[in-house]
Amino acid sequence: MHDQRTVDRRTLLTGAATTVAAAGILAPTSARAAASAVASGRQHRYAGKVVLITGATSGIGRAAALAFAAEGAKVGFCGRREHLGRQLQREIRAAGGAAT
Repeated sequence: MHDQRTVDRRTLLTGAATTVAAAGILAPTSARAAASAVASGRQHRYAGKVVLITGATSGIGRAAALAFAAEGAKVGFCGRREHLGRQLQREIRAAGGAAT
């Protein structure tokens, strides 16, 4: 039997991910991409803004923290794994961003 809830959830998530990617919100998902964007000296969309991200030690939260930092935001974040948080903080700061 076909479970309609699973299909709808997958369709919804796929559509949301496509929309977010098309909007350019989570484009730089790696530290290298974030560093490149910060070092390029281009105008940053979130310069002078502060963002707070929960769950930033992995997955989408981590990608969001890197993306916002690459766009000039000062990033405040939290997560369950302290060592991964410290690593993310170092990556963003090494790229020229601000993170706590």
